[in-house]
Amino acid sequence: MIVYTVITTPDCPIPEQHHIDSSMEYIMVHTFDLDVPKPWKSFKIKEEVSPRYTFAKYQMLSHILFQEDCAWFDGKQYILPGFYTKMLKDLEGYDCVIPMEHQRRLLLDELVDWYLLPCIDQEGVKDVLNFLNNLNYDFTQLASCNNCAYIRKYNKNTIDHNNKWFEIWSKYKTRTQLPWLISSWLLKYNANYVKYYPCIPRAGHQNFEWNGDIKKRRKQLPKIVKLIKKLTNTKYILNNANVSFRIDV
Repeated sequence: MIVYTVITTPDCPIPEQHHIDSSMEYIMVHTFDLDVPKPWKSFKIKEEVSPRYTFAKYQMLSHILFQEDCAWFDGKQYILPGFYTKMLKDLEGYDCVIPMEHQRRLLLDELVDWYLLPCIDQEGVKDVLNFLNNLNYDFTQLASCNNCAYIRKYNKNTIDHNNKWFEIWSKYKTRTQLPWLISSWLLKYNANYVKYYPCIPRAGHQNFEWNGDIKKRRKQLPKIVKLIKKLTNTKYILNNANVSFRIDV
């Protein structure tokens, strides 16, 4: 199996890995010259459109890089022993294994995170909700994923899902989780959502691409929740437990 990551910005903190398996190949896909730490092997590619676009494309379209089963890890993550002892075993009978997000439990929670960061404005929230309504999406279903790591089998189901995931991401060109939730639901992708993380992030984080004023966005949340309830015909409840940022400060 191939374990890979994609690095497209020089400020991404890359930790030294302590838990490795010599039977696996660790590949670091990158767009600029850098000292690739062991056990990663260098795989340099050209930047396409922008760092964010290139990152998303090669994160999602694994099948154009590797024609075999592969595991993806975000570049700033330490791989934990649970990847080898649990996650690999949990792939049996599935096309993919991916962690659930510990906080966000609904697709709507991820959408509120998009607004808070901010990745999108109020019109963007409306656009996403209208898109989902046209798909007859069930907003009440539990839908949660964390794209820090996952394993995908190399098969037609995965290739179809990769392409659909990237197609939906290309509509918005921002974070990757919400497009995953839509594409996996549309295609009924056979993914095993597990309740543990096979990795832990290194201390520190590269600069966020979305540098909006979260305080101002918090003040607008009552309007956003009202909009969500209206367009989804649900009793959506927002609190600190289901989004990444505290909303009561």
